[in-house]
Amino acid sequence: MSTIDPVDTPAQAIAATVAAVARPGAPPDQHRGHLFRKYLLLILSLVSVALLASGGISLYFSYQENKAALASLQQEKAIAAASRIEQYIRQISQQLQYASLPQLDAGDVEMRRVEFLKLLRQAPEVTDIALLDADGKEQNAVSRLGRT
Repeated sequence: MSTIDPVDTPAQAIAATVAAVARPGAPPDQHRGHLFRKYLLLILSLVSVALLASGGISLYFSYQENKAALASLQQEKAIAAASRIEQYIRQISQQLQYASLPQLDAGDVEMRRVEFLKLLRQAPEVTDIALLDADGKEQNAVSRLGRT
């Protein structure tokens, strides 16, 4: 004679039969745990891919914004530097124009020399000044470096 396990309810009998058919030789809880792990890994990998894509897109747009801001800053600095250089050149040009104004007595070379020396003191950027006549010959020359 064989012993038969008594089953309390028909629902327990059906669950035991389904579990035995689904995976013969394996307990029903182990089959359910394997399925849970499979879906958990799938969901985790999908969420990870979505987060990585979001991070990559965010990084790209942040890089583009920083690049545009840097270009704008460099342009502003270049404009400011150009303005300062232009102002510097105008100042030197005005000083040179003042020194080259015709004097009342054009023949007074010493008076012109004094004006040139004043210019050398006022504008340290100027190192040499020379007065040329209509033929291009040097009439008067003053140098900060000592050559006259």
